[in-house]
Parts: sequence; structure tokens; C-alpha cells
Amino acid sequence: MDRTIAELKGFEIKRNGELQLIKIFQASVFEAFLKGTTLEECYNHVATIAEYWFDMLYSHAKDISDKELFKLISERRTMSRMLSDYGEQKSTSISTAK
Repeated sequence: MDRTIAELKGFEIKRNGELQLIKIFQASVFEAFLKGTTLEECYNHVATIAEYWFDMLYSHAKDISDKELFKLISERRTMSRMLSDYGEQKSTSISTAK
């Protein structure tokens, strides 16, 4: 990976159904874009965030505790109906509930 921004189509802040790592990354990138007053400054702020997460992934999270790692890779999900109401549907929430 050459660490360049090839294309930016858009992004959204995911609230449910995503790993904490993704939620934190997206929120951090969004905040970083707001720090710049020029496009170049925006990209520089975003690059700082991206490099932090690249380093985290490539180092296999060696600089954080196991507890923090589990928080980052966990997913908080809720089910709005009874388990039997989902029939043959498949999801991580259903598998966990079973």
C-alpha cells in the first residue's frame, strides 16, 4: 500500500452493527477533516489518523492491552424480537443467542 488517497467517495458514521474499531476510525477521520482549512491540511490530518491505525493493524496491536483489543474488535448488537421470530435468518446476533 502506498499510503495515498486514491479516491474518496464519501463516508458515514456507522452507529450499529460495526466493530468498535470501525466506529472509532470513522469518527476520527471525520473529526480530522474538520481540522484543516485547506484540502492539503485536511488530508494531512487524515493521514495522521490513518497512519496510527495502519501501525496498529500491521503491528498486530502489540502496543495495546488485550482488554482494549477486545473492545476494538467486539460488536454491540441487540435483537428487537424473540429468537423464534427470526426463523432461518442468519446473523451474528442470532448465532450468539442460540
